[in-house]
Amino acid sequence: MATTRGATAINKAIKFIPDLVLLNDEMQTLKGLDVLKELRSYSEFKDTPVIMLSRSADKSNIINSIKSGANDYVVTPFDIGVLFAKIIGWQNSEMETQWHGLSHEQAKILRLLKVMIEEAFENVRKSTPLSASLIRYACEILYLTIESEGADAILKAVEGYNTTMFLHSLLTCVYMMLFTRYKRYAKDSCIELAMGGLLHDIGSAKIPNNILFKPGKLDINEYIEIKAHVQYGIEIMDKTPDLPQVVKDICLYHHERLDGSGYYGIKAEKISTGGRLAAIIETYCAITTKTVYRQPKTTAEAIATLMSLQDQLDPKLLEDFKEAATNNFKVNNVKVKQP
Repeated sequence: MATTRGATAINKAIKFIPDLVLLNDEMQTLKGLDVLKELRSYSEFKDTPVIMLSRSADKSNIINSIKSGANDYVVTPFDIGVLFAKIIGWQNSEMETQWHGLSHEQAKILRLLKVMIEEAFENVRKSTPLSASLIRYACEILYLTIESEGADAILKAVEGYNTTMFLHSLLTCVYMMLFTRYKRYAKDSCIELAMGGLLHDIGSAKIPNNILFKPGKLDINEYIEIKAHVQYGIEIMDKTPDLPQVVKDICLYHHERLDGSGYYGIKAEKISTGGRLAAIIETYCAITTKTVYRQPKTTAEAIATLMSLQDQLDPKLLEDFKEAATNNFKVNNVKVKQP
């Protein structure tokens, strides 16, 4: 829906109501700033994210754009990965505003997990140890919340958003908890495996945004850097006292495959059970979540995709996961509070 003419941009925006607007400050007929001011005069565009693009890095231009309603200002030329990172950051903030309709406990656990994930990523960036006790506490609260209220409302509250490091970590944690409770794992095992789901990708915090959010195919050097997120995660985990071994295993093995086709060619006999389970659940979460360049698969489509990978993913765990997902991970002892 691109155009170089300001008046046309306004007409198209009103007609299609886009989720995001990119405005060049050098458009024809109307300048980008004038287009921005007019768009903000319509109620439909009150909360629409708008990014002003400009070749100028002049401070006064940036201030005028923000004052006129731009959410951000990007100097061109720019890397598309950096732009995606900005958009995704806004979506995380917007997502949180949707949690007010949840019960107190449901909203509490989402915010708690969000804080834990963000702090873990910051620990990775600063090369400082994680807080294993706080992360365990968050997953204990998740266990109790799911036990008393189920997870449907929690999952609904994050549905439809583009995947982010936060959202992917959150979903992997929640589905790990749902699956292990469905299979009647001991409570401590459920909590520790959920901790692994929460932390499995924390090494991604050290990956540059232009690589992490690149929409196209990675070149060989970029792929090597992406793979390094596993080692970055393990480095921090090794500095963290009292972190269960299964959490480290999940970080280390979640991209490995039974046939040796994974990141580092580790084969079946060397991949832990936690790592095998994480490979299934992490993949399920990835392909059922929307990205900026791909629509999500349905549960049925995702299960079909997973079942086609039985030479790479543990066949017994795949069958168990298929059964759990087909039954919506419901267990008899979940008592959902009545409104």
